[in-house]
Amino acid sequence: MHPNGTAVAQRIAETLGESYGLTTAASLVRAFGHVVLSVIAQAEVDRSNDAAFAVVDLIHATTGRRAFTACGFREPVEGVEGYITERITTVNLSYIIRTVRAVAARHQLVGFSAPFMFAPTSTEYAVVMAV
Repeated sequence: MHPNGTAVAQRIAETLGESYGLTTAASLVRAFGHVVLSVIAQAEVDRSNDAAFAVVDLIHATTGRRAFTACGFREPVEGVEGYITERITTVNLSYIIRTVRAVAARHQLVGFSAPFMFAPTSTEYAVVMAV
């Protein structure tokens, strides 16, 4: 990931903070960092379609236990047998990336035109995602 991708992660947490509070939002971004990176990679490869990160609030059908999962907005939610979706909160990562780049350009910061994540088909992407 491009080092400036942390600016994107911070903006994701700030946006999710409106729904979850900043502490929980930051924890969600860290816990589901692999999903965030995957969606950033998707956003960078196909800039013609917006890519969104989704946090899914779950509640277990019998025990009432609450949980979270995350996915790209157009991806199916998997591995949640017995849980019911209570809420889905989405963040448009493509918009955040465009905003970060615009602010960087306004302040004449260098390095923000490079992709924030490697292409999903690259060896570098596979290495990052394997960690």
